[in-house]
Amino acid sequence: MNEQSRDPEKEVEATPVRPDAQPAQDAQPEQTPQEQTSEGETTGRTLDNPRTRRLLFGALAAAVALVVIAAAVLIIWLSTRGPKYEPHEVVLFNHGLTPVAVETADGLLWGYIDEDGEWSVEPAFAAAGAFSSNGLAPARDKATGKWGFINRDGKFSIEPKFEEADAFHDTKFAAVRQNGAWGYINARGEWVVNPQFDEAFPFAANGLARVKIGTEYGYINRTGVYVITPRYTDAEDFDKKGYAAVYEFGRWGLIDKNGDYLVNPQFDSIEAFADNGLVLVSLGGKFGFINRAGAYVIEAKYDAADSFADNGLAMVALDGKYGYINKKGEVVIELKYDGAGSFTDDGLAAVQNEAGLWGYINKKGETVIEPKYAAASPFRFGLAVVREGTVWRCIDKTGDAPFELPADVWLITPYLADKHAA
Repeated sequence: MNEQSRDPEKEVEATPVRPDAQPAQDAQPEQTPQEQTSEGETTGRTLDNPRTRRLLFGALAAAVALVVIAAAVLIIWLSTRGPKYEPHEVVLFNHGLTPVAVETADGLLWGYIDEDGEWSVEPAFAAAGAFSSNGLAPARDKATGKWGFINRDGKFSIEPKFEEADAFHDTKFAAVRQNGAWGYINARGEWVVNPQFDEAFPFAANGLARVKIGTEYGYINRTGVYVITPRYTDAEDFDKKGYAAVYEFGRWGLIDKNGDYLVNPQFDSIEAFADNGLVLVSLGGKFGFINRAGAYVIEAKYDAADSFADNGLAMVALDGKYGYINKKGEVVIELKYDGAGSFTDDGLAAVQNEAGLWGYINKKGETVIEPKYAAASPFRFGLAVVREGTVWRCIDKTGDAPFELPADVWLITPYLADKHAA
């Protein structure tokens, strides 16, 4: 998978989803945990017993089929719109701006809105990614179809000459593709690692970047030298604690910066270390949590789960209901919701009630914002995007709406890290 090679034009609703789309029991070598958990979205309840309601809802099923066909046609159309791009993580209003797309007389164009809902960069690009701390964002020129990097004034600081481009991700280097190969450039647009890889990903805090040659993944340092030679069928970036999930021998495990196994390959999926030292894993379709030694601390018994948030709570699901546990495996917030997202640094989590509506709770399980939204994103920097009826709004943590999104916005893309809220 090349996380830079999807299309932001396909990011349609930033909605916490019922995390049923976790890794299947039989692990697939060419599928990463992100792919298994972040693709699906839902804005309402599924039927409890579709088989027995088939006759009653026959007309509805026909209508749904038409919608699916229309969506398929739309996806096929979008796939023909030139080079593709998907940022690893576009946090809502990252560095004060969020990329959005609108339909114009010249077709679908991307620009950026600020936290007041005003256009900071007018729609002028065929596609656009997130701004980084160096003030640059990847954008695709509508005239040439090439990618470059713009400043906050919407002007190209690095000329559009690349076939694909990833954001700087608050690091010194950005991965770009030219003449069919990926390499890395600095903020001046100079090559620091010449293009030579089939795929390339951001540098982690430990100075290593994941790259792919042929069908195998390895890791390089900032000079482009292999520290861990390509050998893995699949792999993830190093996390903030210095470990990376890799897929070898048909299972997932964790390695350190030297390529030595901390946790041997034995799971269907494995996530990064949480701050409490626990790792979310799955095996045989059930989810649990292990420690650094690879031993279970919380039994693998859940139908779905997410990693522990910074507040010490993890979302789990059992028998179709969602709630939250602590590091001892004790239920802190009752499993009573029909859908749920992880807690963010803003202290709130989105949850879905039996009517299919989304609201927000705090770590005590208290309702902070009543469930009334058809779709809702996690909070970032005190703001979240929600849909009420057909209207998209940006709300604060009190539920007040500082602004509605521009009426002509066709897509908004806070592509978030939360597996069940992206």
